[in-house]
Amino acid sequence: MRDIRNLEIATVVRPDVALKGDISLHTSMKIEGKFEGTITCGGFIHIGKGAVINADIKADVVAIEGIVHGNIYASHKAELGPTAEVHGDITTHKLKMADGVTFTGICRMLREDGTPVSETVPPSGTN
Repeated sequence: MRDIRNLEIATVVRPDVALKGDISLHTSMKIEGKFEGTITCGGFIHIGKGAVINADIKADVVAIEGIVHGNIYASHKAELGPTAEVHGDITTHKLKMADGVTFTGICRMLREDGTPVSETVPPSGTN
């Protein structure tokens, strides 16, 4: 999580703030409070420790240290810190998960060009 923390954050939702709705932005964002709705971010989004999110999230990079109930689409990378709780599916090109993470869902990996990596099915008659 260290590299995410050092990036410039354009918008911060503080711990004492609760928002509901749809957020769409082209820069970075950090949420430390509560949010319900959808988030679309052209840069990176950081869900801070103690944050509670009930939303689907779509961004280039998603870093999570709080609780997320919803699906995550990170076109470049998803990073889950040791205090992260994710209840939903993750779709990403790169996934980094620390010890201690709670994850209930399905992870779908993307190729570098953004296309899904499909499961390889062995030919019939082989075990």
